[in-house]
Amino acid sequence: MDIESIKGLPLEDQIKELKKLKERFAKEKEALKGQIFDLEDSRKQKEAFAKNLVASQREHTTAEVSVIVSSIKDVKGVLTDKNKELQFVEKAIKAAEDLLKKREQELEEEEEEAMHEFELLLEQLIIIYKKEQEKRPDFLEEVLGSNGKKQEKTEKKTKKEKQLEDELAGVQTRQRRGREDQDYLARQQQRQGDYLPTPGKTGDDEGNAYIPQSHGEKLYEHDDSGTLYENKSEDYLPRQRSMENAKEHESEKDKLLKKIKQYESGR
Repeated sequence: MDIESIKGLPLEDQIKELKKLKERFAKEKEALKGQIFDLEDSRKQKEAFAKNLVASQREHTTAEVSVIVSSIKDVKGVLTDKNKELQFVEKAIKAAEDLLKKREQELEEEEEEAMHEFELLLEQLIIIYKKEQEKRPDFLEEVLGSNGKKQEKTEKKTKKEKQLEDELAGVQTRQRRGREDQDYLARQQQRQGDYLPTPGKTGDDEGNAYIPQSHGEKLYEHDDSGTLYENKSEDYLPRQRSMENAKEHESEKDKLLKKIKQYESGR
């Protein structure tokens, strides 16, 4: 609702509209403060960058800094006006609530005085608001628009970060399971080495036995004569398979960490 239209409403409705106006002004004030912070940060970056440039390049960057400083001054001017608007709308709300209270108590003399104070504050608020609108009619909307886009961008970043964190957690879980499988298979292999009968011996345990011995990259079996021959069955290569799985998990993690670093550097 237009601020001038508030004057024609019943007192209770005027209070409601003034409170809405107060909330809007408070949001605009925060948006302006955020804009000043961003501009100050940009100014500092430009000034630091200019120190490492040659004279001709430094002149151009110095001009850019001047534009930023001018923008900071403009935004601070709007912020000053916005503070005044906020102060007057708060005073107007208080005056309207006092007026309503006196009206309910049927204090006619005090009500007339309170009405005069409220109307005066409302007029002052309208004057300040109009002045601010005439000085920079589109400037504040531009700031608020950029602030809204920044909030939307921040929300998108948060979702992307969550997705990357979930992916990394998945890789770490698979990697941990791979290590657990590797440890389990290694223990099984150790037990086989400790308890399987020695080939070539006679007795109840006589016969072929698979002994986990490594010769280069190969595993071998013993026959009854004690001769070694190559065992090509994958069932006897648990350690090799576990190492390959671990390497795959490491590679997957490295790729994801690289993706996260690229994302962080692009923020």
